[in-house]
Amino acid sequence: MAENLSTTNYPIIYTPQEVLSIFREQPRTPAKVVVLEGIYYQNPRSGNYGGYFYDVLRGQNDTFEIRVIVSLAIREKLSSGTLVQLAGTISKEVRNQSIIELQFHVTRYEIIQKDIVTDQQQQLLQLLSEKSSSGYRNVDSLLESILFRNDRPRVALVFASGSITDVDFQRGLEAASSHIDFVKHDVSFAQISRFMEKIVALDKEQYNVLAVVRGGGSGINEVFNTPELIRSLIKLNTPLICGVGHPEEKPFIGKIADKDLGTPSLLGVYFKDLVNRVLEQREKSRAVLVEQVKKQYQERILSAEKQNKVLQDKFAALSKNHEDNQKIHTEQMRLSEIRNKELQDKIT
Repeated sequence: MAENLSTTNYPIIYTPQEVLSIFREQPRTPAKVVVLEGIYYQNPRSGNYGGYFYDVLRGQNDTFEIRVIVSLAIREKLSSGTLVQLAGTISKEVRNQSIIELQFHVTRYEIIQKDIVTDQQQQLLQLLSEKSSSGYRNVDSLLESILFRNDRPRVALVFASGSITDVDFQRGLEAASSHIDFVKHDVSFAQISRFMEKIVALDKEQYNVLAVVRGGGSGINEVFNTPELIRSLIKLNTPLICGVGHPEEKPFIGKIADKDLGTPSLLGVYFKDLVNRVLEQREKSRAVLVEQVKKQYQERILSAEKQNKVLQDKFAALSKNHEDNQKIHTEQMRLSEIRNKELQDKIT
């Protein structure tokens, strides 16, 4: 039986993210009842373990979740995609590889809103969680490193067949095309199966980045919020960039792309700014290198001059000693001649 938890003496209602943050540094569980709020999901793979099931409570506005242990009696009253407040206690379970998992034992519940999440939204949130777990690639660093070593990145641009290219987007490409190899591919976005086949095929080619480009308007959510398409995109080995929609539109593809620029116009500007930024960095780096080499040669010249001065001083000292020795020798020879003459005179 549901109980209105807001009327009970629970001072704070937590989200799964807040609970995980609290126990990240100190995994000590409190010996008291707490209340969590989030979207409840039944785990279809959970069996009946002594009348209890292992389900999930996920944050309403994020992908953080916590395992909840629910009795059969409570589980029969709840359905997936329901916004609930759950009262219970927190315990910890030690797993392999020294992993400590928090678990929430549900004792009471209150339904806030039913069917807050559709089946499609549930699938998309699950896919977003998978993408977050696998990680996002750093597209900026990848392209900058290629450009910095004076190579040309290869970028596949995937357009909707018959679409009109945005003027600002085209200007950005033209400005960057002197340093990036752009290869355009047209495909029907409306035929999702063909779109998926094209993306998978391009993923096997030697591209550094795949970029999906489409303006906003009718049909954008029907295409880019499709779980089947999103599932294929998060499995790509090639980093994904997207410039899809109008500024006020937020198609789901932007959440799982490694870099989302929001619109085709901003995507074109991104490539232009990327090239200009790397060129400026290379010029600065070259100037710094020249200054370093110049400084090294100056230091070598100063060192050589010091060594030359020392040698000159030594040579001057040796020369002076040689002159002094020559004078002494001359004087000795003169004295010797005088003595010889005196002896000769005596002999005579």
